[in-house]
Amino acid sequence: MSTNLLIYNKDLVPTPPDTWDDLMAIINDPKFDNNGDGSLGFLCNLGDFYNSAGFLWAAGGYMYGNNNTDPSDIGLNNEGAVQGATYVKELFELMPKGMGDRTTANDLMLGLFTEGKVGMMVRGTDVLPSLKEAGINYGLARMPKLPNGNVIANYSGFTGLAMSGFAHEPELATEFLNFIVQDQYAASFAETTGLIPCNQKYLDDNSATDETIKAFNEQIQYGVPMVKIIEGNQTWDPMHAAMGSLATGADPKTALDTAVQQIKDNIAALHADS
Repeated sequence: MSTNLLIYNKDLVPTPPDTWDDLMAIINDPKFDNNGDGSLGFLCNLGDFYNSAGFLWAAGGYMYGNNNTDPSDIGLNNEGAVQGATYVKELFELMPKGMGDRTTANDLMLGLFTEGKVGMMVRGTDVLPSLKEAGINYGLARMPKLPNGNVIANYSGFTGLAMSGFAHEPELATEFLNFIVQDQYAASFAETTGLIPCNQKYLDDNSATDETIKAFNEQIQYGVPMVKIIEGNQTWDPMHAAMGSLATGADPKTALDTAVQQIKDNIAALHADS
């Protein structure tokens, strides 16, 4: 299972923020030099819509109507979405300009965090082995609440194991897949990869004591599943561009209006070709 969490350096941020105001107070602490050469309060690859979408959802935006099944109803530039994008823009103003490039921001963020120079970042649990190797005293927490009381609602997803249709030994491949998903291997899978296995026994055994599982369980309840209809694919590039433009000072409403018009054009072209 996967969803983004707030990962924090306990040596720089002893207590994770519960609210937006808490988050701003930590980022603006004088010990952080957010646009200079010192330690940074907060980093997130917000130019990638996968990471910034949760701000829009929690503020009242949505991708498509009727639980993301009606592409004729686009909620990516409604009042809530614009407010969420405004929060994103505010965070961009408190991060180095390099974080505006979504193609390099993840590497920049992880590199700085493993050097002990970042108080908080938003990432998935797959980075945890790197943090352990670097000796970072890290913690995990759910995302903060926006001023409306809603928790920032990140995308969530699930990854499975599959056998190729071209497998030369399908019975042996099936036996192998059944072997590696046994209960006794869930813990070593999690420790090695940092990922959260969909194994109920592992979750039951660790939910009360494992900080990662506790934080994950708290965040996943707010998770927004990835859109499954084909029209969902038409949103990514326009929304990446809209979020990236906020890093250079674009007006949130204008950026989202432009993105939504592009999405509508993309959907029209998609169906014209079908």
